[in-house]
Amino acid sequence: MSYEEEQIHDLPICLNEEKEIDSCLVVCFEEHENDDGEDKIDTRLFVTYDHATESYVVNGKRQDIFSKKGRNKTNLKPFVFCAQESSDIADFILLAFSKNNSLSYIMYNYNNLPDDACELTYDFMESNMDRRYEIAAFDNVDIRRTHIRRLVRLTKNMYN
Repeated sequence: MSYEEEQIHDLPICLNEEKEIDSCLVVCFEEHENDDGEDKIDTRLFVTYDHATESYVVNGKRQDIFSKKGRNKTNLKPFVFCAQESSDIADFILLAFSKNNSLSYIMYNYNNLPDDACELTYDFMESNMDRRYEIAAFDNVDIRRTHIRRLVRLTKNMYN
């Protein structure tokens, strides 16, 4: 076997090739609070695009507050927001986040999303926050409305 053939032979085999065509971009926005010098996530939003309804979908949740005894004090519920325009999603994100806290975003390329957007829940998205799906992550950034709109529109355009 030649050197080139050995290198080709050593390439990793993708075990989920069938699902690779089903990949979909999801952008996760996180708002961080620095209480008592500890960095905590206050709110997390997942944005994706539903091609069946031709609308953007935001699955979000404010993070629960726990007492010192470990009991859940708030029991906050997840929410869903849908809109057909990226500008409406950007307005919603800016409304949900405080200007005083730092913002991060993570881009994921999921290949395990359900076909029906109604099954796309916050709990599903949060449980699949895995580095193996991560494309890029940016922490403590000052994001303007135009930048949010660009990221949101990517979810519509980057779909296999």
